[in-house]
Amino acid sequence: MKHIVLLGDSIFDNNSYVNSGELDVPNQLRSLVSHRSRVTNLAVDGHKIGHVKNQLDNLPPSATNLFVSVGGNDGLGHLSIFNSHVSTVGEALQQMYRIGNNFKKRYSEMVDLVLSYNIPTAFCSIYYPRFDARSLNRVQHYMTAIQNGREIQEMAMAAETIFNDIISYEVFKRKIPLIDLRILCDDDEDFANPIEPSCIGGMKIAKTINSIADTFDTNRHQKEVYV
Repeated sequence: MKHIVLLGDSIFDNNSYVNSGELDVPNQLRSLVSHRSRVTNLAVDGHKIGHVKNQLDNLPPSATNLFVSVGGNDGLGHLSIFNSHVSTVGEALQQMYRIGNNFKKRYSEMVDLVLSYNIPTAFCSIYYPRFDARSLNRVQHYMTAIQNGREIQEMAMAAETIFNDIISYEVFKRKIPLIDLRILCDDDEDFANPIEPSCIGGMKIAKTINSIADTFDTNRHQKEVYV
């Protein structure tokens, strides 16, 4: 029996954001898997890279497939720098490099920890937010002086390339699969708010997870992108 375990943040643990009567990602996945498969959600809304270690403490012994989506909240924690003043573009890039370098260290350590369990694993990139299409209430506390949605969207997409480049590098150098959520969730309707998946986006994620779990070949490295 396959036992799929979800680790990470609200990309999987999105129950608080879907409409009444709609299924969150774990339950959408349960609706797709056969009756001989199990799904356990250890992801927690709001968790960051450093929380994955604690989530793994509750890993079921019967787990056969792990899926990890984390890092977005670490990035959100840096939204306040959009209001920082710098003298040159180079100085701004240097600040982003330092943030990325710290992110890389923590993400790399987390990937190695997850893989140390020797269970087939796939990781997710961070999808582009929808600051320009949704209310900013969900993210207002991250910024001292909120700008309009279009301004934040442009800044966030530029900054996010740093985090996603690191995720891709750390995943691919270990020859493991990556679910590219930027491509998978590319419509406004995929989002319940600027940063969490709706029922529609969640089903896209659940279907991709189910497909990978069904086809994952443990006898070969799978350095592949799923969308």
